[in-house]
Amino acid sequence: MDGNINFGPPLPEGVRSVNFALAKDSRERSRVEERFRMNYPDSAGAPPDFFEHLDGPLRTLATELCQASMIPWETASVPIAIGFMSAIAGRGYQSPTELSTALYFVLTATSGGGKSSMNRALKKVARAAEVGYLLGPEHITADTSLHRSLLGNPRMLLNIDEFGAWFGRMTGRNSTGNQEALLRMLRNLRTLNGEDLMPAAYSQAARCLPAVRAPALSAIGYSTLQQFADAFRSELEEDGTLARMVEIPCGAPPRRRKDRPRAEFSAELVDVIRAVDDIAANGLPKERILEPKTEGKGDEVEPLPWPGELEPSAALHEVAYPDSLKEAIDQLCDVYDDDARDAEELGWIGAASAIRRAGEHVEKIAMVQAIARNPERPRIDEIDLRLGRQIADYSVKSMVARLRENAGETPYAKDRTRLEAFIEAAGAAGVALNELRRKSPVSGLPHGRRMELLSDLEEIGAIRSGQVPTGGRPQTRYWFAG
Repeated sequence: MDGNINFGPPLPEGVRSVNFALAKDSRERSRVEERFRMNYPDSAGAPPDFFEHLDGPLRTLATELCQASMIPWETASVPIAIGFMSAIAGRGYQSPTELSTALYFVLTATSGGGKSSMNRALKKVARAAEVGYLLGPEHITADTSLHRSLLGNPRMLLNIDEFGAWFGRMTGRNSTGNQEALLRMLRNLRTLNGEDLMPAAYSQAARCLPAVRAPALSAIGYSTLQQFADAFRSELEEDGTLARMVEIPCGAPPRRRKDRPRAEFSAELVDVIRAVDDIAANGLPKERILEPKTEGKGDEVEPLPWPGELEPSAALHEVAYPDSLKEAIDQLCDVYDDDARDAEELGWIGAASAIRRAGEHVEKIAMVQAIARNPERPRIDEIDLRLGRQIADYSVKSMVARLRENAGETPYAKDRTRLEAFIEAAGAAGVALNELRRKSPVSGLPHGRRMELLSDLEEIGAIRSGQVPTGGRPQTRYWFAG
């Protein structure tokens, strides 16, 4: 397009307008942003009724957890039941796509909302079913501590109160090397899926520990929303740490019950928990070993292997599902992938990684309900997938809404605002293209992204561009059009 553009003050004499054909059409970006906001609104709303698709023994477990708690919190009871059963089933089951049942749940609510009451109810049912040995330490401060705990019990549930504060110590600017190594180990354990956990190589003490064979770690954390949000820096959101968690804002807590909470659990529920535990144990001792054991006397004393050093004695049980549901899972993962690409287009890298993992969470949650319903021959039904999608959708929408609220606007929009302010500050002299590359707030961005930002600003009338004759090659400059 030659001649002066039709908005703002006229261009200086001798300057002609320029149109960057290689820059992306801002209208397409607006359509992407509108579509993304429609799928992931500013608020995830109130928690849905998770009991709607809860079935069989898992429903019984969630119900009886509420009955055993002084504050019967139904919204929290469902993820607690799923996380508890996922830990019991760990090391014993896998999906046809080789997924384990390991899940990291984070339940957020206001301080004093009754999180600890549900935590105590979980410990009650673990003791009643004689699987209390699966409950790991409540405060771990180093990767070697977690490695040693998994050696003594390769199936484990971390049940952590004040999770946000605990996690924040690992992610803070003043975190120690041990805490950073623990964060890496937690991230890796979530995706091992039957692989061995190798000892850390940064110290002699760590290198002396043997590898843990096929560890299975699940976690349930309880936190206030603000503490959990404060624990994350942008780089942690972008490297997939947040995406490995299923965050459930639990809303307002119910009133305390006036009668005494339930002290016993149904025999049918206890039998199911023990049946899953027997299968997943794979012949390993059902106890938590804190110190290495030995056998023999005198000069014949020999160290016994840690439970975590032993190979499972039986093949993993595969959780089956019909071909029609396999296609449904594939289609759902495609939907999440499309949404993740939209998030990446808008600069939401942390949101994109969380959305992309949502399909994996759907399948894992469906597996857990299928295992509880039939420990010997688990088979995923449609209701299991509906439960998984309901929880995963609510979780990822809550994460995206929180990320958007904390950021105020997308990273792309922030860059556009900073670039517009830089050009406005240049006044009548304008800014040359090479100056934007060297001195502007977006100088560190790739060239293509800078050109997209400039094209967007020009199309909405915020800036104008032109080429200034210099006696040689014309120089491209930009002026604020406000």
